[in-house]
Amino acid sequence: MNAPARLWMRLSLLRRVMVSAAAALFVAGSVMLILSVSLDAEFSREQMRDTHAIELDALVLALAEPAVIGDFATIELTLRERLKRADIHRVAWVSPKGIAIEVADKSVELRAPAVFVALARIPAPKDGRVLSVGGRNYGQLTVEMTATPAYNRLWEAFLSHLAVLILASLLDFAGIWWILRSGLQPLKRLEQATDDLAARRLDTRLAAEGSPEMRHLIASFNRMA
Repeated sequence: MNAPARLWMRLSLLRRVMVSAAAALFVAGSVMLILSVSLDAEFSREQMRDTHAIELDALVLALAEPAVIGDFATIELTLRERLKRADIHRVAWVSPKGIAIEVADKSVELRAPAVFVALARIPAPKDGRVLSVGGRNYGQLTVEMTATPAYNRLWEAFLSHLAVLILASLLDFAGIWWILRSGLQPLKRLEQATDDLAARRLDTRLAAEGSPEMRHLIASFNRMA
């Protein structure tokens, strides 16, 4: 018999059940957290791609007239309006003549750890589109997204799920411990009564208590005594 098997045989019933429950909860909880983060990350990826395409479409419509007439002030004001979204980091327009208007927002603080970011893997789109009006090129639009807000949301959701899992595990352990401990008390008294009977204290009897199986066992002991 190997060492783990010998260690397991030395554990009491209560400790065996607690170890088994801990292992089951750890595996189930880990799978649940991984699936939850994976689904949330995939949703964030799709949402970011959709947002990027929508923002480019909106800018094409909003900048068509200012680009045609060369209203650079309106172009800059429109670009700055797009930065009100937390997931947009930089917006730029470059005219065919090389006139560039670019606005960028300061970086949002990343609260998620590097390992979590590497596992979530949410790429930030940075593509652009040609601003074409009537088949004529009026510049190149670029919208650069940032995945930092998405990572922060995922990290906060992960911490919330982890807190719920820990709370549920503690409640499960407390319930298992209480049920087994209260259920094993009659068994311990039965063990003591067996020792008393072996020591020729033949008047030893036990009150029937505990679960139906335990009461049946105690009744059998009393009949045997």
